[in-house]
Amino acid sequence: MNPDAALKALAEPHRRAILRLVAGDPRSVGEIASHLDITGQAVSRHLKVLHEAGLVDERREGTRHLFVVSKARWQTLATRLRTESRSVSDQFETGVDLPAPIEEVFRHLTDPAAMVRWMGQHATLDPATGGVFEIDINGVPVRGRYLEIDPPRRVVVSWGVAGSTDLPPGSTRVEFTLTPTTSGTHLHLVHCNLPASQAPMHATGWKHFLDRLALAATGADPGPDPWNLAPRR
Repeated sequence: MNPDAALKALAEPHRRAILRLVAGDPRSVGEIASHLDITGQAVSRHLKVLHEAGLVDERREGTRHLFVVSKARWQTLATRLRTESRSVSDQFETGVDLPAPIEEVFRHLTDPAAMVRWMGQHATLDPATGGVFEIDINGVPVRGRYLEIDPPRRVVVSWGVAGSTDLPPGSTRVEFTLTPTTSGTHLHLVHCNLPASQAPMHATGWKHFLDRLALAATGADPGPDPWNLAPRR
């Protein structure tokens, strides 16, 4: 089976509807057409595409010409897509100028009390190579380790989520590189090895939290995280 051909076939809404109709029981062209707003001739054309993509099988029962989902090929496609989704990775990279000394920005990456001022509600941090890096962020248990520490210029941690299959603990890597500037500190962040499905979400998240870090590192109070939907006690 060619996954690209299968995905192209599934891009058409009527073909997806046909697959749903023949997923459980074999159906004839006429039976399929009776459930859709297209002609039998159009159904036949769609079935031809689905058959060539390896998504449906043809069978005969007496004089009836029936179509049914090829379950073995469908499972092969689903497994292939899941494997490719896990193997495809992406990277988020950004830079931000912070009006704070480099030592203070570094502290907000390594001190639990400083960390939760801008990201998360609880942190367990051991800023040494191999040390624990754990943050609970709005109900999301981020778990990892410090991989590199070069005070006050560089912090590298592994990053994942406890209980997640897409992003298990330690599966990705976050690099913070700090450079002093005339007005404070430039922070360069790279989050790599992200599954493609996770990259947009993390890009939005990092922008949100770096905006909060810009306040916290200067001593200002960024206030409660508006993304924290946990009920207050």
